[in-house]
Amino acid sequence: MDKSKNSSETIKMKKKEPKKKFSIWKIIKTYFENSSLHGIAYLVDEELHWSEKIFWMIACGLSWWLCTSLIMGIISDFTTRKVAITMDTDYLKWEVNFPALHFCFSFSSRARDYATEITGINPRKASILSRLSHWAKMGYDGSLPKPITSEEFVQLGEYVKPNCDDIFGVCIWNDEVIDCCKLFFPLSTNLGHCLSFNSLHSKLPDDPHLPKFTMDHHKKSARFIIYPNKTNYWSASHPYFNLMLTNQLELPTEKGGRDIILTVQWGNPTPTVWDITQIPTYNEPGISSLSIEDRRCRFPAEADNLFLLKTYNYHACMLESQIKKFNESCGCVGHLFPYSKEFKTCNSTELKCGLENREAIVQVENDNCLPDCEEIIVIQDRNTLDKDNIPSWAVTKLEFNMLPGPVKRYERYTVFSLLDVVVSVMACRTASSFDFTKIITKDDVKKIAKTKIGNQVQVLAYSLKNYSDEKIGFLSSHLRLVVVVKNIDGSSLKQSFFVKVVPYDYPDQATYIKDTEVFRQETGFFQDLVPKMLVEYTGDIWGPRCYLIKNDALVLEDLGHKGFKMCSTKILDEEFIKSGLTALANLHAASLVVEEHLGRPLIDVYPHIIEQNYFLTSGLQYQWYCAGVDVAVKIAEDMNLETKFISEACKKVFDAIKASSKRRNVISHGDLWSNNLMFDNSSPPRCRIIDFQLLRYSPLAADVALFLHLCASRKFRDVKSLEMIKYYYNNLIKCLKMNPIIKNYPSWEEIIDGYNEQKLGAVVTATLYFPTTLLDGKIGASIMNNPESYTQFRYEDRRGFVLENMKKDPGYNSMLRDIVEELVELSVKLHSLPEPC
Repeated sequence: MDKSKNSSETIKMKKKEPKKKFSIWKIIKTYFENSSLHGIAYLVDEELHWSEKIFWMIACGLSWWLCTSLIMGIISDFTTRKVAITMDTDYLKWEVNFPALHFCFSFSSRARDYATEITGINPRKASILSRLSHWAKMGYDGSLPKPITSEEFVQLGEYVKPNCDDIFGVCIWNDEVIDCCKLFFPLSTNLGHCLSFNSLHSKLPDDPHLPKFTMDHHKKSARFIIYPNKTNYWSASHPYFNLMLTNQLELPTEKGGRDIILTVQWGNPTPTVWDITQIPTYNEPGISSLSIEDRRCRFPAEADNLFLLKTYNYHACMLESQIKKFNESCGCVGHLFPYSKEFKTCNSTELKCGLENREAIVQVENDNCLPDCEEIIVIQDRNTLDKDNIPSWAVTKLEFNMLPGPVKRYERYTVFSLLDVVVSVMACRTASSFDFTKIITKDDVKKIAKTKIGNQVQVLAYSLKNYSDEKIGFLSSHLRLVVVVKNIDGSSLKQSFFVKVVPYDYPDQATYIKDTEVFRQETGFFQDLVPKMLVEYTGDIWGPRCYLIKNDALVLEDLGHKGFKMCSTKILDEEFIKSGLTALANLHAASLVVEEHLGRPLIDVYPHIIEQNYFLTSGLQYQWYCAGVDVAVKIAEDMNLETKFISEACKKVFDAIKASSKRRNVISHGDLWSNNLMFDNSSPPRCRIIDFQLLRYSPLAADVALFLHLCASRKFRDVKSLEMIKYYYNNLIKCLKMNPIIKNYPSWEEIIDGYNEQKLGAVVTATLYFPTTLLDGKIGASIMNNPESYTQFRYEDRRGFVLENMKKDPGYNSMLRDIVEELVELSVKLHSLPEPC
């Protein structure tokens, strides 16, 4: 009975096993068929020959192995966390503290009196006594009649310490009188004993009633005036006095602070003013998380290895290294160094050892003493003042005038951030497995077809392929989507669409697009603004229709299938210029109409769409800018033109791109080179503007100036620019009159004055753009589609590429020489040019 039962159960189990295996295989097969990993679906495609399946197996395996190797290399670069520094000039929101002031004494009248007592030297021989403070001999004097003990040297240092009331009479901050002794606090260095203001190494002013000692770009001034007291202490001690200006972090020392001693003739003091500017250093948030070894600098709080001071500073670290070296060499430390209970102070005999080892002590090296991460460069310019109105009780007047700013700063950033790793790894994945056909799904195609044709259509087939072998744009990949549909009457219809996607197949370009968010800007434009413009504006069409919006893809109407095409030449003739200006007038008019309906500036409603993100003063985009300026300088040099004003002139582009506070602003395309305009064959030709990735909010004339400088020759501009501006203006007014909501029209003066203000910015932009946009399409593709050449050309040094191509392409050579010549002409009269307002 039991055996029969067991046998029956065994048979049932055996019957179930094949079903279990089939189920597992079905799951695997289903996964392979629907996986986004390119090629893996072919491994289970029953229609393929076994040889094709083997090919795909080898191809997929090799691809995954290569990608794994590449990903590991990228992760390795991230873990090393390379750090770079750039210059940032977008200064409006910055604030900087007033620098530190140090009144330092190496000897004093009280110290002289005490030295007389312990050595027996005649007090009239003050010069002999002052040798005890000479840094050159480490305070050693072998001619003393009586030796000085360690304890006496410690006491001598106490007598050198200045008293606040002996030094300062009155301090004034921005016309407010302040008790100097609430500002200046003791500090000891190897320069002597100091009274310091605003130094992190002494004590910061902490009285809650005191003003804030800061400066930013919006304040008119930050002025600090000091009247030193004409006391007996001062009269006898000023020969041993140094006035020093440093940043808050810097400790004034003999080794590192000599360049910041402010020159004053104290024997016959002259009232003096110092104009001060500062260049701070900003650290990206990720910098502090790096190890000290990786970033090669220290933050103020990283003072674990210091025994004397609680705030890290390079000069403070080196001072402590000198103290340790002195003690290591002589078993004691000279009295010229700050006193520390950790070390014995040398007597006069032991100081000879310090003199003998002076070179080793002063030039000591310490690899742990790294630069300050938050270093601030202080720049001062000295001038004398009139002697009028100096109080009789004062020695002189010292004025420190901090100028508005800072106007620039250094920025330390990680070359490989976590975002770079994510984008790079994903891009690596796309290089081996990403299929652009996966970015537009079947459901997407159905949605596109229904939007374009109607709800009753049935999608029969679709394909997605490269739009062109040439590089027709530099901030996205361009594809053509072809869809075959079946109409309700049974007939079939083929439709073509233009697709823009983030170029995941080119990691460097994808990283840039993610960093600057230019693709997000264009998708936001088509999602939020274009629908309002289509509904509320009455006028001609100026751009393509949009059928699908995704985070990394846009599906637009294929203007090429409607008879529109880009011009075969990068420089347009008058007919096409007028056509482009007509489209531009419609775009600007639509912008004004939407803004009028909203009742608010568009920048307030859609900042995520029209805040400019291309001309930046930090990061990779600033490197792009600098590389472009280098090209302009090199071409000018080869043409024997004046180059010394080019850099300053180019910086004006950062003012030109801003919204105007006085003129009417509109949605500005910001990238009007010839490949971003398409024309049909009608007469006159109609124009469609494309590619809205560099939108910004600018005066009306900004786009006009940019368009004429990017798409017209200089010869044409010299003869026809006024006529073309008038043509644009007439079309703009015509467009606005079709929309009754607009009551006040822009004046002709607003347009022409705005054009003159924007001209330099347009010339600079053309100078930066032309080396790239004027490239032959296939040459551009060969550079941009290669990671190494792309990085070098875009961010490092494109001079070699450009000069070589100028030799080969006469048209390229002529256009670059013309625009650089125009830039130089404007640069030499820079200060007389109208500025954007």
